[in-house]
Amino acid sequence: MSKTKGNVASFLLTGVLFLAYIASLHPWFFWGVENWITLFGLLVIMGCFVLFPNIFSRENFRGEVLLLLLFALVCQFRTSNFFGIVFLVISFLFVGFVLALRNDVKVLLLERLTKWLACFLFVSLLFWILHQLGIKQPSAFAEYVQDGNVLYSYTNYYWFMIDNRSVDSLLPRFSSVFLEPGHLGMATSLLLAANGFNIKNKYSFIILVVTLCTFSLAAYVILFLGKLFQLFVEKYKYRMVVLFTFILLIIGSWAFAAIYNNGDNIVNNYIFSRFELTSDEDIIAGNNRFSADFEYYFEMFMRSSDKWLGIGNEYDGTSWDGGNAGYKVYIVQNGLIGTFFVLLLYFNLLKGQFSWGGFALVILFLISYLQRGYPLLMCFLITIILGVQSKYSKTRYNFS
Repeated sequence: MSKTKGNVASFLLTGVLFLAYIASLHPWFFWGVENWITLFGLLVIMGCFVLFPNIFSRENFRGEVLLLLLFALVCQFRTSNFFGIVFLVISFLFVGFVLALRNDVKVLLLERLTKWLACFLFVSLLFWILHQLGIKQPSAFAEYVQDGNVLYSYTNYYWFMIDNRSVDSLLPRFSSVFLEPGHLGMATSLLLAANGFNIKNKYSFIILVVTLCTFSLAAYVILFLGKLFQLFVEKYKYRMVVLFTFILLIIGSWAFAAIYNNGDNIVNNYIFSRFELTSDEDIIAGNNRFSADFEYYFEMFMRSSDKWLGIGNEYDGTSWDGGNAGYKVYIVQNGLIGTFFVLLLYFNLLKGQFSWGGFALVILFLISYLQRGYPLLMCFLITIILGVQSKYSKTRYNFS
Protein backbone atom coordinates (compact mmCIF):
# COMPACT_ATOMS: atom_id res chain seq x y z
CA MET A 1 0.00 0.00 0.00
CA SER A 2 1.37 3.42 -0.97
CA LYS A 3 1.94 6.04 1.71
CA THR A 4 -0.93 8.19 0.41
CA LYS A 5 -3.40 5.30 0.41
CA GLY A 6 -2.15 4.26 3.83
CA ASN A 7 -2.78 7.72 5.25
CA VAL A 8 -6.26 7.78 3.73
CA ALA A 9 -7.12 4.33 5.12
CA SER A 10 -5.77 5.22 8.56
CA PHE A 11 -7.68 8.52 8.65
CA LEU A 12 -10.96 6.96 7.52
CA LEU A 13 -10.83 4.04 9.95
CA THR A 14 -9.80 6.18 12.91
CA GLY A 15 -12.44 8.74 11.98
CA VAL A 16 -15.36 6.31 11.85
CA LEU A 17 -14.31 4.60 15.08
CA PHE A 18 -13.99 7.99 16.78
CA LEU A 19 -17.42 9.12 15.55
CA ALA A 20 -19.08 5.84 16.55
CA TYR A 21 -17.36 5.99 19.94
CA ILE A 22 -18.48 9.50 20.86
CA ALA A 23 -21.93 9.11 19.27
CA SER A 24 -22.70 6.30 21.72
CA LEU A 25 -22.07 8.77 24.58
CA HIS A 26 -24.68 11.15 23.12
CA PRO A 27 -22.85 14.46 22.49
CA TRP A 28 -25.26 17.34 22.06
CA PHE A 29 -24.41 17.83 18.38
CA PHE A 30 -25.45 14.24 17.58
CA TRP A 31 -28.73 14.21 19.51
CA GLY A 32 -31.36 12.46 17.43
CA VAL A 33 -28.95 11.22 14.75
CA GLU A 34 -26.78 8.75 16.72
CA ASN A 35 -27.95 5.77 14.67
CA TRP A 36 -27.22 7.58 11.43
CA ILE A 37 -23.62 8.03 12.56
CA THR A 38 -23.33 4.24 12.76
CA LEU A 39 -24.77 3.97 9.24
CA PHE A 40 -22.22 6.49 7.99
CA GLY A 41 -19.47 4.50 9.72
CA LEU A 42 -20.68 1.28 8.13
CA LEU A 43 -20.60 2.80 4.64
CA VAL A 44 -17.07 4.13 5.18
CA ILE A 45 -15.71 0.88 6.62
CA MET A 46 -17.33 -1.08 3.77
CA GLY A 47 -15.60 1.28 1.36
CA CYS A 48 -12.30 0.57 3.11
CA PHE A 49 -13.00 -3.15 2.76
CA VAL A 50 -13.37 -2.73 -1.01
CA LEU A 51 -10.47 -0.31 -1.52
CA PHE A 52 -8.00 -1.66 1.07
CA PRO A 53 -8.83 -5.39 1.50
CA ASN A 54 -5.36 -6.18 2.88
CA ILE A 55 -6.16 -4.45 6.19
CA PHE A 56 -8.88 -7.02 6.87
CA SER A 57 -8.43 -10.68 7.75
CA ARG A 58 -10.72 -13.55 6.76
CA GLU A 59 -9.66 -15.39 9.92
CA ASN A 60 -11.27 -12.65 12.00
CA PHE A 61 -14.67 -13.27 10.41
CA ARG A 62 -15.37 -15.69 13.26
CA GLY A 63 -18.81 -17.22 12.98
CA GLU A 64 -19.36 -17.88 16.68
CA VAL A 65 -18.54 -14.29 17.66
CA LEU A 66 -20.81 -12.87 14.96
CA LEU A 67 -23.63 -15.20 16.00
CA LEU A 68 -23.30 -14.20 19.65
CA LEU A 69 -23.29 -10.53 18.64
CA LEU A 70 -26.37 -11.10 16.48
CA PHE A 71 -28.23 -12.96 19.23
CA ALA A 72 -27.38 -10.25 21.78
CA LEU A 73 -28.58 -7.51 19.43
CA VAL A 74 -31.76 -9.42 18.55
CA CYS A 75 -32.59 -9.72 22.25
CA GLN A 76 -32.09 -5.97 22.58
CA PHE A 77 -34.07 -4.97 19.48
CA ARG A 78 -36.64 -7.78 19.27
CA THR A 79 -39.58 -5.56 20.27
CA SER A 80 -38.46 -2.65 18.08
CA ASN A 81 -40.29 -1.26 15.07
CA PHE A 82 -39.06 -1.52 11.47
CA PHE A 83 -36.43 1.19 11.89
CA GLY A 84 -35.18 -0.50 15.05
CA ILE A 85 -34.62 -3.70 13.09
CA VAL A 86 -32.82 -1.76 10.35
CA PHE A 87 -30.45 -0.19 12.86
CA LEU A 88 -29.92 -3.63 14.44
CA VAL A 89 -28.60 -4.85 11.09
CA ILE A 90 -26.48 -1.71 10.67
CA SER A 91 -24.93 -2.12 14.14
CA PHE A 92 -24.28 -5.81 13.52
CA LEU A 93 -22.53 -5.19 10.21
CA PHE A 94 -20.47 -2.29 11.56
CA VAL A 95 -19.16 -4.27 14.53
CA GLY A 96 -18.62 -7.27 12.25
CA PHE A 97 -16.30 -5.25 10.01
CA VAL A 98 -14.44 -3.89 13.07
CA LEU A 99 -13.92 -7.47 14.25
CA ALA A 100 -12.64 -8.39 10.79
CA LEU A 101 -9.81 -5.84 10.85
CA ARG A 102 -6.34 -7.31 10.96
CA ASN A 103 -5.03 -7.75 14.48
CA ASP A 104 -2.07 -5.41 14.00
CA VAL A 105 -4.45 -2.81 12.54
CA LYS A 106 -6.55 -3.00 15.72
CA VAL A 107 -3.47 -2.31 17.83
CA LEU A 108 -2.67 0.79 15.80
CA LEU A 109 -6.28 2.00 15.77
CA LEU A 110 -6.47 1.83 19.57
CA GLU A 111 -3.53 4.24 19.74
CA ARG A 112 -5.04 6.54 17.08
CA LEU A 113 -8.49 6.51 18.70
CA THR A 114 -6.98 7.38 22.08
CA LYS A 115 -5.07 10.25 20.46
CA TRP A 116 -8.12 11.69 18.72
CA LEU A 117 -10.30 11.42 21.81
CA ALA A 118 -7.61 12.92 24.06
CA CYS A 119 -7.19 15.92 21.74
CA PHE A 120 -10.94 16.51 21.63
CA LEU A 121 -11.34 16.19 25.40
CA PHE A 122 -8.29 18.39 26.05
CA VAL A 123 -9.91 21.32 24.24
CA SER A 124 -13.20 20.64 26.01
CA LEU A 125 -11.48 20.45 29.40
CA LEU A 126 -9.60 23.69 28.72
CA PHE A 127 -12.84 25.60 28.08
CA TRP A 128 -14.39 23.99 31.18
CA ILE A 129 -11.45 25.17 33.32
CA LEU A 130 -11.73 28.69 31.89
CA HIS A 131 -15.40 28.67 32.86
CA GLN A 132 -14.53 27.63 36.42
CA LEU A 133 -12.09 30.55 36.56
CA GLY A 134 -14.96 32.93 35.83
CA ILE A 135 -14.29 33.63 32.16
CA LYS A 136 -17.65 34.11 30.44
CA GLN A 137 -18.44 32.10 27.34
CA PRO A 138 -21.42 32.02 24.96
CA SER A 139 -24.07 29.52 25.97
CA ALA A 140 -27.55 28.25 25.17
CA PHE A 141 -30.26 26.27 26.89
CA ALA A 142 -30.44 22.61 25.83
CA GLU A 143 -32.75 19.70 26.64
CA TYR A 144 -32.26 16.02 25.93
CA VAL A 145 -35.65 14.53 25.05
CA GLN A 146 -36.40 10.82 24.66
CA ASP A 147 -39.83 9.39 23.85
CA GLY A 148 -41.38 12.76 24.60
CA ASN A 149 -39.82 12.97 28.08
CA VAL A 150 -37.25 15.61 29.03
CA LEU A 151 -34.50 13.58 30.68
CA TYR A 152 -31.83 16.27 31.06
CA SER A 153 -31.55 20.04 30.79
CA TYR A 154 -28.24 21.87 30.39
CA THR A 155 -26.51 25.14 29.96
CA ASN A 156 -24.65 24.36 26.75
CA TYR A 157 -21.31 26.15 26.35
CA TYR A 158 -20.73 24.25 23.08
CA TRP A 159 -17.37 22.73 24.07
CA PHE A 160 -18.88 21.45 27.30
CA MET A 161 -22.23 21.34 29.08
CA ILE A 162 -23.28 21.82 32.69
CA ASP A 163 -26.32 20.03 34.04
CA ASN A 164 -28.76 22.64 35.30
CA ARG A 165 -29.20 20.62 38.49
CA SER A 166 -25.59 21.35 39.39
CA VAL A 167 -25.11 24.96 38.26
CA ASP A 168 -24.88 26.09 41.88
CA SER A 169 -22.31 23.46 42.83
CA LEU A 170 -18.90 24.60 43.98
CA LEU A 171 -17.37 22.67 41.07
CA PRO A 172 -19.77 21.00 38.61
CA ARG A 173 -18.56 17.61 37.42
CA PHE A 174 -16.95 17.53 33.98
CA SER A 175 -18.96 15.75 31.29
CA SER A 176 -17.56 17.51 28.20
CA VAL A 177 -20.27 17.58 25.50
CA PHE A 178 -21.87 14.33 26.70
CA LEU A 179 -24.95 13.52 28.75
CA GLU A 180 -23.44 12.50 32.07
CA PRO A 181 -20.07 12.65 33.83
CA GLY A 182 -20.59 9.00 34.79
CA HIS A 183 -21.01 7.97 31.15
CA LEU A 184 -17.80 9.73 30.17
CA GLY A 185 -15.85 8.53 33.21
CA MET A 186 -16.78 4.90 32.68
CA ALA A 187 -15.82 5.01 29.00
CA THR A 188 -12.50 6.79 29.56
CA SER A 189 -11.49 4.61 32.52
CA LEU A 190 -11.91 1.47 30.38
CA LEU A 191 -10.04 3.11 27.49
CA LEU A 192 -7.22 3.94 29.88
CA ALA A 193 -7.16 0.31 31.03
CA ALA A 194 -7.03 -0.85 27.40
CA ASN A 195 -3.95 1.35 26.96
CA GLY A 196 -2.28 -0.21 30.00
CA PHE A 197 -2.53 2.92 32.19
CA ASN A 198 0.52 4.26 30.38
CA ILE A 199 0.37 7.80 31.76
CA LYS A 200 3.86 8.46 30.41
CA ASN A 201 2.02 8.78 27.12
CA LYS A 202 0.63 12.32 26.95
CA TYR A 203 -2.66 11.21 25.42
CA SER A 204 -3.28 8.60 28.11
CA PHE A 205 -2.38 11.23 30.71
CA ILE A 206 -5.04 13.57 29.31
CA ILE A 207 -7.57 10.73 29.44
CA LEU A 208 -6.63 10.15 33.10
CA VAL A 209 -7.08 13.84 34.00
CA VAL A 210 -10.46 13.90 32.25
CA THR A 211 -11.55 10.76 34.13
CA LEU A 212 -10.57 12.31 37.46
CA CYS A 213 -12.49 15.51 36.63
CA THR A 214 -15.71 13.56 36.09
CA PHE A 215 -15.70 12.77 39.84
CA SER A 216 -17.34 9.46 38.96
CA LEU A 217 -17.06 6.98 41.83
CA ALA A 218 -17.56 4.05 39.44
CA ALA A 219 -14.78 5.33 37.16
CA TYR A 220 -12.45 5.71 40.15
CA VAL A 221 -13.20 2.11 41.17
CA ILE A 222 -12.39 0.91 37.64
CA LEU A 223 -9.12 2.86 37.70
CA PHE A 224 -8.11 1.38 41.05
CA LEU A 225 -9.10 -2.20 40.21
CA GLY A 226 -7.59 -1.93 36.74
CA LYS A 227 -4.24 -0.79 38.08
CA LEU A 228 -4.41 -3.46 40.78
CA PHE A 229 -5.07 -6.17 38.17
CA GLN A 230 -2.24 -4.82 36.03
CA LEU A 231 0.27 -4.96 38.89
CA PHE A 232 -0.38 -8.64 39.49
CA VAL A 233 -1.01 -9.73 35.89
CA GLU A 234 2.26 -8.22 34.70
CA LYS A 235 4.10 -9.44 37.83
CA TYR A 236 5.53 -5.98 38.39
CA LYS A 237 8.64 -6.19 40.57
CA TYR A 238 7.57 -3.48 43.01
CA ARG A 239 3.85 -4.22 42.96
CA MET A 240 3.52 -4.46 46.74
CA VAL A 241 5.25 -1.10 47.15
CA VAL A 242 2.95 0.48 44.57
CA LEU A 243 -0.12 -1.15 46.14
CA PHE A 244 0.88 0.07 49.61
CA THR A 245 1.45 3.56 48.21
CA PHE A 246 -2.02 3.51 46.59
CA ILE A 247 -3.63 2.51 49.88
CA LEU A 248 -1.79 5.24 51.78
CA LEU A 249 -2.81 7.77 49.13
CA ILE A 250 -6.47 6.77 49.41
CA ILE A 251 -6.39 6.90 53.23
CA GLY A 252 -4.60 10.25 53.16
CA SER A 253 -7.07 11.68 50.64
CA TRP A 254 -10.01 10.46 52.71
CA ALA A 255 -8.59 12.01 55.89
CA PHE A 256 -7.88 15.33 54.17
CA ALA A 257 -11.34 15.42 52.54
CA ALA A 258 -13.04 14.64 55.86
CA ILE A 259 -11.14 17.38 57.72
CA TYR A 260 -10.84 20.18 55.15
CA ASN A 261 -13.66 22.71 55.58
CA ASN A 262 -15.39 20.24 57.92
CA GLY A 263 -15.96 17.86 55.03
CA ASP A 264 -17.75 20.39 52.82
CA ASN A 265 -15.53 20.04 49.76
CA ILE A 266 -15.85 18.54 46.31
CA VAL A 267 -13.75 15.42 46.96
CA ASN A 268 -15.71 14.46 50.06
CA ASN A 269 -19.10 15.37 48.60
CA TYR A 270 -18.59 13.61 45.26
CA ILE A 271 -16.53 10.59 46.32
CA PHE A 272 -15.95 9.66 49.96
CA SER A 273 -19.38 10.61 51.32
CA ARG A 274 -20.85 8.03 48.97
CA PHE A 275 -19.24 5.28 51.05
CA GLU A 276 -21.25 6.31 54.11
CA LEU A 277 -24.15 4.13 55.25
CA THR A 278 -27.65 5.39 54.55
CA SER A 279 -30.08 6.06 57.36
CA ASP A 280 -31.19 2.44 57.06
CA GLU A 281 -27.55 1.42 57.66
CA ASP A 282 -27.80 -1.50 55.28
CA ILE A 283 -26.35 -0.05 52.07
CA ILE A 284 -23.75 2.58 51.27
CA ALA A 285 -24.93 5.90 49.85
CA GLY A 286 -23.14 5.32 46.54
CA ASN A 287 -25.13 2.15 45.92
CA ASN A 288 -28.06 4.14 44.55
CA ARG A 289 -28.51 2.78 41.05
CA PHE A 290 -31.97 1.37 41.77
CA SER A 291 -34.90 2.92 43.63
CA ALA A 292 -36.83 0.95 46.24
CA ASP A 293 -39.91 0.53 44.04
CA PHE A 294 -37.78 -0.68 41.13
CA GLU A 295 -36.09 -3.20 43.43
CA TYR A 296 -39.52 -4.51 44.37
CA TYR A 297 -40.54 -4.70 40.70
CA PHE A 298 -37.31 -6.53 39.83
CA GLU A 299 -37.94 -9.09 42.56
CA MET A 300 -41.40 -9.78 41.10
CA PHE A 301 -39.99 -9.78 37.57
CA MET A 302 -37.46 -12.50 38.43
CA ARG A 303 -40.33 -14.71 39.58
CA SER A 304 -42.17 -14.35 36.27
CA SER A 305 -41.63 -16.00 32.89
CA ASP A 306 -40.55 -12.60 31.47
CA LYS A 307 -37.18 -13.03 33.15
CA TRP A 308 -35.92 -15.19 30.26
CA LEU A 309 -36.43 -12.79 27.34
CA GLY A 310 -37.24 -9.52 29.13
CA ILE A 311 -39.96 -7.03 28.26
CA GLY A 312 -38.04 -5.02 25.66
CA ASN A 313 -39.52 -1.64 24.76
CA GLU A 314 -42.36 -2.15 27.23
CA TYR A 315 -39.91 -1.01 29.89
CA ASP A 316 -40.65 2.55 30.96
CA GLY A 317 -37.88 4.09 33.02
CA THR A 318 -40.19 6.89 34.16
CA SER A 319 -42.51 4.48 35.98
CA TRP A 320 -40.38 4.49 39.12
CA ASP A 321 -38.99 7.19 41.37
CA GLY A 322 -35.39 8.20 40.79
CA GLY A 323 -33.05 7.24 38.00
CA ASN A 324 -32.54 3.51 37.55
CA ALA A 325 -29.51 2.28 35.64
CA GLY A 326 -27.39 -0.82 35.79
CA TYR A 327 -27.45 -4.53 35.11
CA LYS A 328 -30.93 -5.05 36.57
CA VAL A 329 -32.45 -2.64 34.06
CA TYR A 330 -30.70 -4.50 31.23
CA ILE A 331 -32.04 -7.83 32.52
CA VAL A 332 -35.58 -6.42 32.70
CA GLN A 333 -35.31 -5.20 29.11
CA ASN A 334 -33.41 -8.10 27.55
CA GLY A 335 -33.83 -11.00 29.95
CA LEU A 336 -31.39 -13.52 31.33
CA ILE A 337 -30.92 -15.02 27.87
CA GLY A 338 -29.91 -11.68 26.36
CA THR A 339 -27.53 -11.09 29.27
CA PHE A 340 -26.04 -14.56 28.81
CA PHE A 341 -25.32 -13.87 25.13
CA VAL A 342 -23.57 -10.61 26.07
CA LEU A 343 -21.32 -12.38 28.59
CA LEU A 344 -20.46 -15.10 26.06
CA LEU A 345 -19.73 -12.48 23.40
CA TYR A 346 -17.16 -10.60 25.45
CA PHE A 347 -15.40 -13.69 26.78
CA ASN A 348 -15.36 -15.18 23.26
CA LEU A 349 -13.33 -12.18 22.08
CA LEU A 350 -10.44 -13.72 24.04
CA LYS A 351 -10.52 -16.92 22.00
CA GLY A 352 -7.33 -17.37 19.98
CA GLN A 353 -5.74 -14.27 21.51
CA PHE A 354 -5.98 -14.94 25.23
CA SER A 355 -3.85 -12.91 27.60
CA TRP A 356 -4.30 -12.23 31.28
CA GLY A 357 -4.27 -8.53 30.49
CA GLY A 358 -7.13 -9.02 28.02
CA PHE A 359 -8.99 -11.17 30.53
CA ALA A 360 -8.60 -8.46 33.18
CA LEU A 361 -9.95 -5.88 30.70
CA VAL A 362 -13.07 -7.98 30.09
CA ILE A 363 -13.56 -8.40 33.85
CA LEU A 364 -13.28 -4.62 34.31
CA PHE A 365 -15.90 -4.14 31.64
CA LEU A 366 -18.24 -6.59 33.36
CA ILE A 367 -17.75 -4.71 36.64
CA SER A 368 -18.67 -1.49 34.85
CA TYR A 369 -21.75 -3.25 33.41
CA LEU A 370 -23.05 -3.75 36.94
CA GLN A 371 -23.23 0.03 37.28
CA ARG A 372 -23.93 1.02 33.67
CA GLY A 373 -26.29 -1.45 32.04
CA TYR A 374 -25.35 -0.64 28.45
CA PRO A 375 -23.03 -3.50 27.41
CA LEU A 376 -23.56 -3.05 23.67
CA LEU A 377 -22.68 0.63 23.44
CA MET A 378 -20.22 1.23 20.63
CA CYS A 379 -17.71 2.89 22.96
CA PHE A 380 -17.49 -0.32 25.01
CA LEU A 381 -17.49 -2.71 22.05
CA ILE A 382 -14.77 -0.75 20.26
CA THR A 383 -12.63 -0.44 23.40
CA ILE A 384 -12.77 -4.14 24.25
CA ILE A 385 -12.32 -5.38 20.66
CA LEU A 386 -9.24 -3.21 20.14
CA GLY A 387 -8.00 -3.52 23.72
CA VAL A 388 -8.06 -7.33 23.91
CA GLN A 389 -5.88 -7.50 20.80
CA SER A 390 -3.52 -4.81 22.11
CA LYS A 391 -3.05 -6.81 25.32
CA TYR A 392 -2.25 -9.93 23.29
CA SER A 393 0.25 -8.39 20.88
CA LYS A 394 1.86 -4.97 20.50
CA THR A 395 2.63 -5.47 16.81
CA ARG A 396 1.37 -2.42 14.92
CA TYR A 397 0.38 -2.25 11.28
CA ASN A 398 2.39 0.13 9.10
CA PHE A 399 -0.01 1.85 6.71
CA SER A 400 2.84 3.30 4.68
